[in-house]
Parts: sequence; structure tokens; C-alpha cells
Amino acid sequence: MNVRDDTPKPHFVLVPFMAQGHTIPMIDMAHLLAKHGAMVSFITTPANASRIESTIDRARELNLPIHFVALKLRCAEVGLPEGCENVDKVLGKEQVKMLTDAYSMLHKPLVSYLHAQSNPPSCIISDLCQPWTRDVARELGIPRLMFNGFCAFSSLCRYIIHQEKIFENISDDNRLIVLPGFPHCLEVSKARSPGNFNSPGFEQFREKILEEERRADGVVTNSFDELEPLYHEAYQMKIGKKIWSLGPMFLCNTDMDAMESRGYKTSVDGKHCLQWLDSMKPGSVLYVSFGSMARTVFSQIEDIALGLEASMRPFLWVIKSDNKASRVDKLLDEEFEERIRDRVGVPVGVQNITARTMQAHEVYTRRRPMLWQAEPAQGHAAL
Repeated sequence: MNVRDDTPKPHFVLVPFMAQGHTIPMIDMAHLLAKHGAMVSFITTPANASRIESTIDRARELNLPIHFVALKLRCAEVGLPEGCENVDKVLGKEQVKMLTDAYSMLHKPLVSYLHAQSNPPSCIISDLCQPWTRDVARELGIPRLMFNGFCAFSSLCRYIIHQEKIFENISDDNRLIVLPGFPHCLEVSKARSPGNFNSPGFEQFREKILEEERRADGVVTNSFDELEPLYHEAYQMKIGKKIWSLGPMFLCNTDMDAMESRGYKTSVDGKHCLQWLDSMKPGSVLYVSFGSMARTVFSQIEDIALGLEASMRPFLWVIKSDNKASRVDKLLDEEFEERIRDRVGVPVGVQNITARTMQAHEVYTRRRPMLWQAEPAQGHAAL
């Protein structure tokens, strides 16, 4: 993108879903756009802005045309405590629904902010979980591109499953169904298919996501064509819209400190993790993480601990810090630590790593060769 000094810069409005695995790639996207001459308004909230304060300061120091816009979230009006502005702060699915309602109430403040700008917005790029932004784009007469953080393979699977409702009349959750329109034979069961806000109470929100996914003017993904050309082409043909595959977006970061600053603070030393990973044989380390949204029950943590111990493989295990911390510390006691001492990357115990699982993942992918060597065993919360 080449922009003359005397012409208005394209103005992109980025609206992430307020969960770390969704927000961090969009922070990288903001930097990519700004470095190519565009102006960026990155929409956030006060509590979420405080998490990325060093990122905001760094962008200011580098004189990048990125404006981090913290719009007040009306938590109390939807029944949430003040400051509960990120998905990793909610205590249950009911509160997730309240939070999505609060996000949709940012419509008027966002429109007011954009109307006041001397450089009007050119385009909105928003997370698929922020479907209300399409109404903002229509009101302003600009396109809305949907950001999908998944790869093309999983995006195509998800699109076919949910848009074509292939499980609608299937009573057996374990019955294998062939995905229609997939570029090769692929069978999935309802029990193992990706979630899409399927819990009771999310019906309207789920339908809004699917509706606005169909109406989006294009899609941006955090993948790249060379990784999965077959699925990229099939996904684009399926939705009938342009797909921009801009990933892996974290590669825009050349400074490790800058990369670490995009997420929530953690007590785990990222440099120590890298040093430990560099000391391991290529492809030997197991990485286990279920994201900042998932709330793993204690019995599952016990099973994972037993499985990792029995694997006899070095591992990096990210455990979300929550009200189970004391029980987990008791499980991962000195005896457990002694048994697996030579196979872990950081001290055993519950670390203050809430909402930083994506950061741990990027420890692997910081270098290009590591993109192929990591063996992630990770999941995503299925609401």
C-alpha cells in the first residue's frame, strides 16, 4: 500500500472480540496496516486497554498511526460487575451472554467517535463474534470485513457445519457425517464438531453471527495461502467472497518484548521458555493449552497431569489461574515435580498466566522453522 503524503490515508477500524486469542492477532494486524501506510482505529475498552498499555506506548513511541480507542463498556446495565470487560473474567456462560450484549451497546459510541474523525473510516474489520459491527458499517456506508482467526481448513469446516446445519436432524451425537462440498471426504460427528455458541440462551446471538457472516464483504484470516492452498481456494469458493490470508500475523514482531506486551501480564518468563525450548530436540516438546476462555474441571486437570507424566515427553503445559489454584498446587506437588523435573519448561505450579495461552503458543512460532516442529495439543472453548 503506497500512500502519498498529500492524500488521505485509508482508515481501518479494527474491532476485536475481547478475548486474548482474538485480540492479539488483531493487534498485530493493526501494526501491519500502519506499517503499510494506513491509519488504524483499534477499538477496545478501558480494562482491556490497561492490559496492553505497553503496546499502546510502544506504538506512540514509533509514531505509528494507530489510535487505541477505549470506549466505556456499560457492564452494570447488563448485570455484570464493573471492569468485567474480557471473556476471561466471566464466571459462566450466562455472563458471556451478558458480555456480548454489552459489546453490542458500543454501537452508538463507536459511530459518534468515527463521525468526529477528520479522516473518515474506509473499512471496518471486526471479529466474527462482533456481528453488531455490520450495522455500524451499513450506517457509515463502508464495507465490513470479518476477521476469522482460524485457518482455512477449520473455517471451511465450521462454515459448512453451521451454515448448512448438517446436524440439525441428527439425534446420535457420535454418528459420522460427511461434510458436503468439502474438497475431499471428511467425516465429523456432532460430539466432535466445533462449537458456535450452541448453549441455551445464545440462539439469537448465534443466528446473528451466521447472518452477518453471510453478509460480510470479505474475510481476513490469520493463515497463509502456501500452508493450505486447497482449503483456502475451497473456502473462498464456498463463501463466494474475497479472502485475505495475512498470517501468521505475529511475524510482524521482531522484538520479543514487544510481542510479550500484547497480552495479559504473566509470572512466567518468556525468555526462559525460549531458552528451554531451544535446548530440546526439534519436534520433541508437547504443548498443552485450552485457551483463556476454557474453564477446565479439576478431574480433567488430574487426567492431563497423569497423561503428561506417562508420556515421558518434555512438555509445556499452560494452566489457567482461577479458583482451583490451591487444588492444582496440591496435585502438582513436589513429588510430581520431582518425577517430571527434566521434562518441563517452567517451575511446576499454578502460574499467573490467565489469558496468556496465545503468548505461550507464540513462543513456539516466533521462528519460522518452529512453525512446523511444534506439536500442539490444544483446544478451544465451545460455548
